[in-house]
Amino acid sequence: MEEDEEEEAEADEDGEDAIDDADGLDDANEGGDAQLGSRILARVAEGKQTDLNALKQEIQDDASLLGQWRKAQELGEKRTREEVFKGLVANCSTYFGYSEELAEYFLQMFSPETAIKFFEANEQQRPLTLRTNTLKARRSSLMQALTQRKVQVDPVGSWTKVGLKVYQSQVPVGATPEYLGGHYMIQSASSFIPVMALAPQQGHLVMGESSRRCPRTRRTSALRKVLILYTGGTIGMARGADGSLGPIRGALKKRLRSVDELNQDLFPQCFFDEFDPLLDSADMCPEDWCTMASCIERHYYDFDGFVVLHGTDTMAYTASALSFMLEQLSKPVILTGSQLPMEEPLTDARSNLLRAVIIAGRADLTEVCIFFGSKLFRGNRCKKLDANALTAFDSPNFPELAVVGTEVKIHHRLLCNPPKGRFRVHLMTVTDIIVVCVVPGFSDGFFDSVATAGNVKGVVLMLYGCGNAPARKTSFLAACSKLVTAGIVVVACSQCIHGNVELDKYAVGRAIADCGVIPGHDMTAEATVTKLAYLLSKGLSPGECRKAMQDNLRGEMFSPAKTLDVSSSWMDLPSPS
Repeated sequence: MEEDEEEEAEADEDGEDAIDDADGLDDANEGGDAQLGSRILARVAEGKQTDLNALKQEIQDDASLLGQWRKAQELGEKRTREEVFKGLVANCSTYFGYSEELAEYFLQMFSPETAIKFFEANEQQRPLTLRTNTLKARRSSLMQALTQRKVQVDPVGSWTKVGLKVYQSQVPVGATPEYLGGHYMIQSASSFIPVMALAPQQGHLVMGESSRRCPRTRRTSALRKVLILYTGGTIGMARGADGSLGPIRGALKKRLRSVDELNQDLFPQCFFDEFDPLLDSADMCPEDWCTMASCIERHYYDFDGFVVLHGTDTMAYTASALSFMLEQLSKPVILTGSQLPMEEPLTDARSNLLRAVIIAGRADLTEVCIFFGSKLFRGNRCKKLDANALTAFDSPNFPELAVVGTEVKIHHRLLCNPPKGRFRVHLMTVTDIIVVCVVPGFSDGFFDSVATAGNVKGVVLMLYGCGNAPARKTSFLAACSKLVTAGIVVVACSQCIHGNVELDKYAVGRAIADCGVIPGHDMTAEATVTKLAYLLSKGLSPGECRKAMQDNLRGEMFSPAKTLDVSSSWMDLPSPS
């Protein structure tokens, strides 16, 4: 009786294991499962039990037969080889949870015994592994921090200097302050192999791209990986037969191979990609911004920084757009370009590119920036102010983040705070925004058609001074009210380069505010347009969008500050006691 009860208990355990195996089928096998179903699950549904031990033994016996088929025939095996193979495929499909097509594929690719070892290896539970972000922390310091949080960790092995193996944890590994701060990521140990260049062994040498031309090698113990994305623009252009400049695919990549600095010791390891077709920045549109954002998202965990080579005309728009679309960004994205092509003798292309690569590979930045001349600017604070000077860009209402001379001086107190969540991208899908520059005597009649058309979601008004408009012109105020009533978000910016929009400072500005127009504060027109498009693309209502436009999302604006009121008469001030 006791033996019968033990057998029944074992059968129950086998049945439970069968259910667990059936529940754990890989999603990749859904097509095969739809056709074949899970054999184990079907048997359980019929009230039958599956002897997994016997099934596993049968698999091993059939694999051994196929491995020594001639000897098996001599010993009297009556089944054909095809029958044994089909039986092995069916049993592997049942036992390991693969579809018959996938099981047959592996059994044909490898020898039966090798394929079964592969199946069994995939059944083994792998330990949780972490990869250290060496831009933010050392593995040793990360181990100490996690140990203090009751996380038991050890180095993965001698083949990597960034991996950690988690044995036990009393806190969620994906919710620690170190994880939220980007100090490590949860990554399978097997996927470390393609990125071992991020943490090579001592003495490991990597050949530069110019190694065919120059036999010199360089040590990579401190290298970072940077992706250079060329979208078009003057930096890679060449003169055609008519003397005009235009981009040529492949020309810039070929020229970069001759830049010796890219192969110097400790210089970031660079990889190159380019748009097809290459675009003059005047042709850049929101769809191209989304393409850049998607490219960065696709390669985000493969590189330590990104350099986007871009034309100067709309670079500020692209930088602002990327700053909003790249949410929870923990790596530097540097846009740069040049006023002259790289082949010109007085070009600024070489210095801008090399310095941008160094910053992208070395600096602890978590935002989108523009580097031009010798200065690093926050991308959504930038404007192009000069069409000819080599210092074409400036940040009118915010200081530069860094200055590059004989050394790189970074103003850390001005940098954005590290993100607290996981990186993600939200593409701009709503771009129905118009910008209207108010000039003396302009006609506001077209506002009526804008309000009734239904295809415009936002309007940016470029007003005078700190947000002043012709309030005496009642038709203009009525038009603004009609736009707001129609559910269109109307934002006021200043035509001045410097300064802040304060709609309540003058009566004419207050009249605009009473119509429902919201101030853009000290944002540039580029930041205002792209921020509005970003918020509209998130599906916010007009009221929610107006409120969010007043929030500082990516350092694009100063929060409205309280000012000291000194307009009162000195005679009204209380005398000191």
